[in-house]
Amino acid sequence: MSQMRRSPALKIGHREFNAYEYALINPMQVDDSQWRDLPSEALNSPAFRVNPEVLPRLVALNEMSDSQREELLARCARWMRNNQAPLLSALMRSDCERVALSAHLVSQMTISFKQQKCWLRFHDPRVFARLSWLLNDVQLRRLFGPITAWAWFDVWADNWHICQRPTRVENAMPGRLEAEQWAALQRLPYLNRCLKQIKQDEQISGDYHSLAKRLDTALHEAWSLGLKDRDDACLYALCIERNGPRWPEVPRIREAIRQAEQGQQSLVRSLADDQHLSVHEIEPVTRYF
Repeated sequence: MSQMRRSPALKIGHREFNAYEYALINPMQVDDSQWRDLPSEALNSPAFRVNPEVLPRLVALNEMSDSQREELLARCARWMRNNQAPLLSALMRSDCERVALSAHLVSQMTISFKQQKCWLRFHDPRVFARLSWLLNDVQLRRLFGPITAWAWFDVWADNWHICQRPTRVENAMPGRLEAEQWAALQRLPYLNRCLKQIKQDEQISGDYHSLAKRLDTALHEAWSLGLKDRDDACLYALCIERNGPRWPEVPRIREAIRQAEQGQQSLVRSLADDQHLSVHEIEPVTRYF
């Protein structure tokens, strides 16, 4: 997997904003009144038979005047005061023409593993944040194509990060997804749900990369135990994060996991009353919080 290339948290002011030629907008999270007047186009892939109105849009910032860019930056700030998702889900540096960049991004919208294929939602910052460390250098370069830098708003840490396109690598790396990467992508909705829950309950620090990796490890463990139901897997990961790695050793927790694995009763139902009380049975425990 690729090494972390995200920058420390950064602020996007006028100078930083003007350094980007393009942006992405997710119409599923942003009112159309916020982007109808922008020079943009839907990334319409022939692989998806959906209404173009729901597809991500490429915004050509380099076709806007200085005053228009200034107004858009102010619009982004106003939007963020009342919304969690950013108005612009990504900022990109590239010197290629809009039509060429659009064609490249469309070509990257699907990802496959063996006979399976899915939509790669790179326009969602919650997804791109994982891709920046999940993909190896060859795969990340393929995703970037003519893009030299990709900035995204981290909705969990409430700040911007930037990922640079990896330099060419001499050592051979697999260009196709490996089984471990594919599985991690399948767990992404679970991981983001866990992060959302933790953010609602307590503050997530700016440096939460290790938190995300711990949660993903716990989700992988849940799947290996047969807990592939979304609610059960997320509960398992959150309880380990809050109670420590020895939480599953508690006899009644172990029995609840067995029942869930065999389809007798969900883990959520089994632990409805005591998922938080179990911590007292496994002292001393090294907690993460």
